[in-house]
Amino acid sequence: MSQFYGEYLGMERARVSLTGGDSPGLTVEGRTELSYQPLTGPDGSSTKIKNAMFGFAPAFEVGTTTGRSDAFGLSYEPSYGETADYVFSSVETEGAGHGRL
Repeated sequence: MSQFYGEYLGMERARVSLTGGDSPGLTVEGRTELSYQPLTGPDGSSTKIKNAMFGFAPAFEVGTTTGRSDAFGLSYEPSYGETADYVFSSVETEGAGHGRL
């Protein structure tokens, strides 16, 4: 797993705000502001990917993201985005894979 870790850059507390709707967004107070816009097909509906080999949800929407992020000396302007319905739980469901053994 060492290939997934790099230099530890720190940790800070910050208020996080999420907005929903057709154009969701994310703000990390003083550090990051992102806005998502779905890619649309000829009929105007959002573009969805289903049954993807490496998808993080059974179906997800792809689009563009604008904004900025500047934290811990790293800055970037995003361009790609995806969104999907999901449920977070700290309780593993029966039969779920284990992250660390």
